Amino acid sequence: MEKRVAIFLGTAFEELEAVTIIDVLRRGGIKVDMISIENTPTVTSARNITMHTDILINDIKLEDYEMFILPGGSGVNRILENEQVVEIFTKADQMDKLVGAICAGPQVLAKAIEREFNVTHFPGCDQFMENKKENMTVPFITDKNITTGRSAGHSLDFSLEVLKILKGEETAKNVREQFKILN
Repeated sequence: MEKRVAIFLGTAFEELEAVTIIDVLRRGGIKVDMISIENTPTVTSARNITMHTDILINDIKLEDYEMFILPGGSGVNRILENEQVVEIFTKADQMDKLVGAICAGPQVLAKAIEREFNVTHFPGCDQFMENKKENMTVPFITDKNITTGRSAGHSLDFSLEVLKILKGEETAKNVREQFKILN
């Protein structure tokens, strides 16, 4: 069965993070659905790039997905107030689904998931982190079913980690080689 991931996009999402995640996972053979948290299928990023999503949030079925991901961006503060998004991540974690977020996005995971977990995030984006174990020296952290990334500058590292979790080391290595990264 094809692995399927939901990535949530809301107004002012960080486009470098979102597009990198979508691109890397699709290169690795994963079906990625872009989910609009708005009442429209088109969502505009922090730098005015408009993307057409696949599904509206009201139409999502949690059982259809193996992983749920949230990019960061200046719109995360609005997402923190969106109880529907927070509830999706709470339920996904309770169902032992994989969850991930990068940059400002881990704040949503910290709000949605009450238990302690290891996390990295963009400096200063630390709402709801009181009982979390923060590590600001790494590009990403995977702790059980939760993967978090530090910033847009680490989007590729974060995305390859998610791909490795979903499809294995060999697939992640093959996709990484497509980018011709030195070292």
